[in-house]
Amino acid sequence: AAGINFTNFRAHHFGVSVSPVSYDGTTLSIPGASSLFGLVDYQLPAFAQSVAGGAPPTLPLALPSSGAYGFTVLQLQSLFENSALIDFRSHVQVTTNVLFGSKVTASFFNGARQVANSVVLTGYYPSEGGLGTYLFESDQPTVMVTDSNVLRSVLVSKVVFNTLTDNDGATPPNTLSRILISGAFNFAVLTSQQSTAFDLMSYGMAADAPAATASGGLAFSNLHIDMSSPVASPNVTTYTIVEDNLAFDLASSVLRAGSLVSGLTLQPQAFLVSSAGTTPAARGFRPVVLDEGAPPQTAVTQAWYGVSCLINMGGPGALASAAGFNSTLLIAWSPQTAQSATSYAAFAGLQLPGAAPGASAFSLQGVVNLKVDTISLSLGPTAGGGPDAFTLRL
Repeated sequence: AAGINFTNFRAHHFGVSVSPVSYDGTTLSIPGASSLFGLVDYQLPAFAQSVAGGAPPTLPLALPSSGAYGFTVLQLQSLFENSALIDFRSHVQVTTNVLFGSKVTASFFNGARQVANSVVLTGYYPSEGGLGTYLFESDQPTVMVTDSNVLRSVLVSKVVFNTLTDNDGATPPNTLSRILISGAFNFAVLTSQQSTAFDLMSYGMAADAPAATASGGLAFSNLHIDMSSPVASPNVTTYTIVEDNLAFDLASSVLRAGSLVSGLTLQPQAFLVSSAGTTPAARGFRPVVLDEGAPPQTAVTQAWYGVSCLINMGGPGALASAAGFNSTLLIAWSPQTAQSATSYAAFAGLQLPGAAPGASAFSLQGVVNLKVDTISLSLGPTAGGGPDAFTLRL
């Protein structure tokens, strides 16, 4: 209901089959239930015109969109016979003009630019055990190019829409729906002032691959946009994007050779979202200085996003031979540096093994106490003239 223009919403036809009338000499009655039939036929004129012109129904339309997100019903056709729904055809368009804090500047499907930053979902109405429910989904991979020089683009690989409840019992009551998105981050290869690669973000296409042709990166799921609208006025919609419950699929991810994650054998664990003014130390990470070979950096003053990675720092030797030094390395960025910027709002942080979050000291089995001063990450040549390698130094 939130995406329907009710001035155009009507039934094509509706009727009741003639019912037999019984008369026992004194009383007229109609035994059983009467059979209903009808067709709800709702289509946006632009959608009908597009399909009539030969375009596939999943082609996004250039619809008015002023906010970060949008939801529009393009088609809703429901055919009823014998009081049952026998045919259901529907398409809805989901628009995302902002992803992970960055403006979406363009979207592409199969290399072709779309007229809107949208994905069209196809509706289904499966019935199981006599109970029907609708489902809208799209598996059409769409690349959303962002105005960020760190996050070049987001590959949207799957979108699912469902209504959670038609009445949440609030005052006034609201209809709650959810748009679930799966995809992949296509991060840029950060470069130093000498144009050498310092691949901090590690996942995505090669440095010279156009952002619009991304086919993978750090694969994620469970990004969702929650939509709420009053039952009495469903077109008044409120959108809330939930970004901090992402799950990673490392088996389906594209990890670049020579990157930080590859070189230090990091294991991405969780996705962090922090508001402006929240420092890495407040999230339990000590700052890591990007040293030799590092790209130019911009101080982070806005909201930021990060991937926390498990890093095995070896073992403490004979003090605890079976134990490992597992710590967490944060690789993060802020959307504040646009595509045209010459420096990056990207940084790193480290959580020391066995220490309180953000602490500068940790203990080796209660025997030796160590305090760490500067932590640095550098990229430099290896012995024997091998390729450059990352070094994390405490």
